[in-house]
Amino acid sequence: MEKNYEAILINKAIFFCQSKIDNPQTSEAEKKAMNFYINELREISPCPDSQKFRKPHMRIGGYGDEEIIKSYVIRDNNNEPITFSNGKLYTVKCTFKNVSTYIHYIQNGKQAKFSPQNGIQLLNPYDILGIKQYTR
Repeated sequence: MEKNYEAILINKAIFFCQSKIDNPQTSEAEKKAMNFYINELREISPCPDSQKFRKPHMRIGGYGDEEIIKSYVIRDNNNEPITFSNGKLYTVKCTFKNVSTYIHYIQNGKQAKFSPQNGIQLLNPYDILGIKQYTR
């Protein structure tokens, strides 16, 4: 069976996360974040290429939806994942434009700028208040 585009992206992202975990110079918080992302990525069911979004043609509506809702690890000003005193990661639910955007933010390792133009929006707009408290 031939793998589709999203499945290949997800497998490459899992490999990226695993390689960061295996690197001895990676901080413990970053290793927790990468483990978290591996679990999140394994939950994604890749969309078959034949069902990808198609743009409308000749006034016929498009179909398919690439948008996904996944958890995102909040990072501080030094781009380190934020952990609470109990050791849990500070995560928020976000809407991502598509799987490749989600993977981009995982691999980027920097705090995201939440906006529709960047392809990432907070699911709960009140989360931005909590994020600002930790990232000042």
